[in-house]
This record gives sequence, structure tokens and C-alpha cells, in this order.
Amino acid sequence: MVNHWMKAKFSTNFRNPFRCIDANASMFFIKRSILPNFDAISVIYSPLKEFIKQNTNYSKPVYVLPFNFYDEKVVRFVLPGLIEEYRRDYSGSLEIFEKLFKKYDKKIELCILGKPVGDSGARIIKKCEEIKKKGFNIVYYKGFVPEVEYNKKLLESDVIFSPLHTVTKRETGIDEIYGTTEGSALPFEAIQYTKPLIVPKDFKVIDELKSSTIIYESNKDLEKQLIDIIEKSEKLKQLIENAIKNSKKYFSIEVLQKYFITEILEKI
Repeated sequence: MVNHWMKAKFSTNFRNPFRCIDANASMFFIKRSILPNFDAISVIYSPLKEFIKQNTNYSKPVYVLPFNFYDEKVVRFVLPGLIEEYRRDYSGSLEIFEKLFKKYDKKIELCILGKPVGDSGARIIKKCEEIKKKGFNIVYYKGFVPEVEYNKKLLESDVIFSPLHTVTKRETGIDEIYGTTEGSALPFEAIQYTKPLIVPKDFKVIDELKSSTIIYESNKDLEKQLIDIIEKSEKLKQLIENAIKNSKKYFSIEVLQKYFITEILEKI
């Protein structure tokens, strides 16, 4: 909304004139009546601050106050994606987290962020319900997760966790390998939401995210890695800082625009 608040010129839209009038009126009111009454503004992300400083005539201080922050009291793990056993080892992961809940009680939260699919999805949700009834901090959904809720949970999380079955067999009977022959949304969600990743060692992690990714070799190793993150707050803080730096350094709009121009447009 930076353009609308500070930079936009009056617009015209003959297809939707009433919405256009409303947008122009609100822009005029914001620029003339709201902004002058404040000594500074805050934004949720540093690139917004940089854009304001470089592209607008706003001369007062601009502060960055993130939408989410790291809370040492609770470590929030999120496991995103459709809930199907063939995709991920939900059973093994829930078994591990149930043990961790008993040891760390309210210090951790696990969010199973996806829609259950078929009988396997129903079984996983039933297990989540059993864990919830024991008083443990687990969040799950019995149906479609609205986009707003999906984004909110990812933003609130500290770590994206996915116990992928790297080799999967689809209905065609053909094996596919996540991260090698089949794409996964996982790295892109880590980039978009600037979160560290925890994935099995067979999942091919792109080089740009290695400093913000933890890999594990077995369920026993996974449990050890999770305990390490829960007990060593400095380690988690460093992973979060690395995730933010990686997203900004390698995947900002400026970096991608430069790549598109130099590596594609100029070579066509």
C-alpha cells in the first residue's frame, strides 16, 4: 500500500468509476490529512522502508516493526501442504512431537497446515485430535484452509518443517523425486515467508537456502535436531536471521529483475 499512501497519482478507470473515485478520495485524504499529523511511520518489512526513502518525498523517520517476532517462550513449527501419508511421514513425526510435547509442554506448538485427503488424511487428523485432547499445543484443520488463515499461520511460525517422502509414486505408477524430478512449494514458502526449513537429507535443498536449512537422516536424528532448536534459542535466532538474509540477498525483486534482464532478455 506504499504507492497508494505516498506515491500514487490520481487514477482513472472507466470500467469501475465508483471504485476509482473512492480510491482517489482515500489517497487524497491520507496524503493531506493523515500523514502530516504523525512524526514517523512504521512498516513491516525493510524493503518497504527502502522504497519509501528512494521513491517518495516522505522526509520523516521510517521504522521497521515486523508483523511477527521471535518469542523465546514458544517455538512454533508449521507443517504445510495437503495431508496425505504418501507425501510425508506424518505418523512418525506426530509420534516424535507427542514425546516432545510431554517434555516441553507449552514451549512448542505444531501446526499441521493443510487439508486432509482420503482415508490417510482422516487417520492423521484423528491422531492430531488424540494429541489435542491430552492438552498439547497442536493446531490442525478438518477441511480446506482459507488463504488468509494459511498465510497467517506461516507468518506466525518460526520454522517450516516437512518430513517429505522424497520418492513418491503417483497414480500413474511412475516414481517421482521431490526436489529433483518433481518441484515442491516448500523452498518457495521458505523464501516468501523468510523461514528456516527442516527437511530430510534426500531432499535437494537449493544452495541459497543451505544456511537456513536443517537436514536430518532419520526419525531419531530428527528428534535430536528438534530438541536442539527448542533448547538452544541462539541457534534458532541464527537460523531465522539467515532465512531473512537469504530471501533478501538472493530472491528480492531487484535481484530477480536483474537476473531476468541479464540472463534472459539480453540473450534472446
